[in-house]
Amino acid sequence: ARASMFASGGTAAPDITLYQFQTCPFCSKVRTYLDFKRIPFEIVEVNPITKSEIKWSESYKKVPIATVNGEQINESANIIRHVASLIGDDQANDDSVSQWSDWLDQKLVKTLPPNIYRTPSEALQATGTIAKTGNYDIWQKISSEYLGAAAMFFISKKMRDKYGIEKGKEREALYTEVNRWVEGLDGKPFMGGDRPNMADLEVFGVLESVAGMDASKDMLANTQIKEWYNRMKAETGRT
Repeated sequence: ARASMFASGGTAAPDITLYQFQTCPFCSKVRTYLDFKRIPFEIVEVNPITKSEIKWSESYKKVPIATVNGEQINESANIIRHVASLIGDDQANDDSVSQWSDWLDQKLVKTLPPNIYRTPSEALQATGTIAKTGNYDIWQKISSEYLGAAAMFFISKKMRDKYGIEKGKEREALYTEVNRWVEGLDGKPFMGGDRPNMADLEVFGVLESVAGMDASKDMLANTQIKEWYNRMKAETGRT
């Protein structure tokens, strides 16, 4: 395992608190970057119903939000760039990965909701994961899991149609985009070559947001991404 750049005590790690939803792909992007850089951080799981944990944020009510050395930073890309500037990491400003960033946000991310909420049982699996990791009281947990599953099952159908995914072909749409990424690797261990670059970190972060769900298990079993995925798990300390 790689040692933290802060372990020796020579460099002070930024003081970071991440306000998040565990299953939010953009929050997962931030966690992946911080884990890859071995930067310690605290997590505050935000209640998606009340959002009481971020009431202090006057103008921005979405996640992720981070406080970095006491300064509020909103949105995943801004958080990553800000932390990178503090630790002297130029990787976050690599314009060569922009084509994959655009593909990630316009294509890959949009295949996830129609897949994780594809059937009633899968919708319950997803909202159950959210309920277990979320900051809820008991009644909010029950309503989020069961009412949330019913709502997201139907909402995901509208999202599927909006994104031009054929009914009954949700998994195929996910596999197509995932295999597009694998083709882009062109036999390299990572998109960055011998080491992950920001494209690797962002794609892995998004896919990790649904880890353990049926959609993720099917993706690993039915595409060529598993070897890269396992390498990324090792690089980010997830093994």
